[in-house]
Amino acid sequence: MTASALSGTTNGLAYPGALRVAAGGSDVVIVRWPEEAATLDRLRTLGQPRLLLVAPNAPAPSTDDCDEDWIRLPAEDADMRVRISTVAARAARHAQPPR
Repeated sequence: MTASALSGTTNGLAYPGALRVAAGGSDVVIVRWPEEAATLDRLRTLGQPRLLLVAPNAPAPSTDDCDEDWIRLPAEDADMRVRISTVAARAARHAQPPR
């Protein structure tokens, strides 16, 4: 799994300050919740896999989207890696056409 700082792009759109992590063939965008709620809305619209980093005192986000997971900060690196790889695996699985 490799991380690349992204003031760069996802699907051609800029997400200042975001971090994109390549994991299991899918890029997972790291989003700070609730500070980057507008970015999160755009990523949801695009179907871009994402991991929300939830601020310590913020309410947990409600989601049932297979392309999204969250973890409360502070978080251990190992826990974040597992969440990122899980989101990437679900996104890759759901991107395949039904058999």
